[in-house]
Amino acid sequence: MLSAIVSKGDKQAKEAEQQAKQTRAEIDALQSQPSDEHMQKQMREKAEAFLALPNRSYREVRNAFNDWVKTTGARVIFMSTEPLRLSWTCSDLPTDFGGVN
Repeated sequence: MLSAIVSKGDKQAKEAEQQAKQTRAEIDALQSQPSDEHMQKQMREKAEAFLALPNRSYREVRNAFNDWVKTTGARVIFMSTEPLRLSWTCSDLPTDFGGVN
């Protein structure tokens, strides 16, 4: 009877350890995501660089910028270019994520 209790305890301990590892991995993944401030800065820099290109009207240049935007999981909406104002919406959020002025 004692060995059954020990065996059950070992099994529960292994399951708890596995759950703890999974939780640690999820926390690490969340902590590695960029902050809102970092994302705003990156969006602004990339958008300004794109707008400064003399050939930004070329399809391949626009496609390269659009491909980068897709990697962020966002959709950029240019509200104006003078001064630069843009907004973005994240695909995993139901509402506007934020904007950069």
